[in-house]
Amino acid sequence: MKKFFLSFAVFVMMALCANAQTNQYFWYNGNLMFGTAIAQTDSITFGENTEIDTLHLLLPRSYTEQVIVKETIQVTVIDTVYIYMPEKVDLGLPSGIKWASLNVGANAPYDYGYYFQWGCTNGAHQEGWDLYCHGSKNAVTKYCTNSTYGTVDNLTTLALEDDAAHLLLGENWRIPTKAEAEELWNNCTRTWESNGDISGYRFTGPNGNSIFLPSNGWWDEQGEVHTLNVDGLYWTSSLYEANNNSAWGLITRKTTGNAGVLMGTENRHYARGIRAVCP
Repeated sequence: MKKFFLSFAVFVMMALCANAQTNQYFWYNGNLMFGTAIAQTDSITFGENTEIDTLHLLLPRSYTEQVIVKETIQVTVIDTVYIYMPEKVDLGLPSGIKWASLNVGANAPYDYGYYFQWGCTNGAHQEGWDLYCHGSKNAVTKYCTNSTYGTVDNLTTLALEDDAAHLLLGENWRIPTKAEAEELWNNCTRTWESNGDISGYRFTGPNGNSIFLPSNGWWDEQGEVHTLNVDGLYWTSSLYEANNNSAWGLITRKTTGNAGVLMGTENRHYARGIRAVCP
């Protein structure tokens, strides 16, 4: 597992590393607010009514998260948390696709990582149509095949611009399609496993290699997490064409009378985890 480090201070109303070529992403209360090229940024300005106590600066591809705190007009780095690059795991699947060893945003295989609404690149620790990035219920503005649900564009698979895995991990990483998640489901042995306080399913491929998907639970509209270590909920990049308010996901479940792994559909405004794939 590779670890990268980059550290610098950010000051509001001052030039921000004009020669840097990476992207910067700002997190507030667990939510990814926006991303922009540092080389194109002259300053960061907070509005008078903006209430910011703690802000996280995530530098993808260098994988360093810096916690910064607003002090009047100055934003200063006060701590650094490492974010790890996932390894590419070859499970011996028929397609040859590789699966990430970690969830997007996770620091270890047994870490839950970040949560995202479908097709949104802003991290989310709560769910709701009023927070959704592509319209609202029955009025979606992107990824729609039926006018009953919104503006028709006949897009059924997330574009890379709307793919949080690709945005944060770079290279060829992306969210898996429904077919790729089904391939994982159909070709791997699945075993319930616990490691300390974290439980989930281990998927072991035909070649004996494996990945662990923690049961990351789900967030409600009040920002409370539920069913940790019981349900694992992971997005695919595939729209549910029978109801465009929803998309396909890989669901792992360890509950009485309903244990196992299955493909299912979830409302697009739900906050779910992402496990990336690459060629």
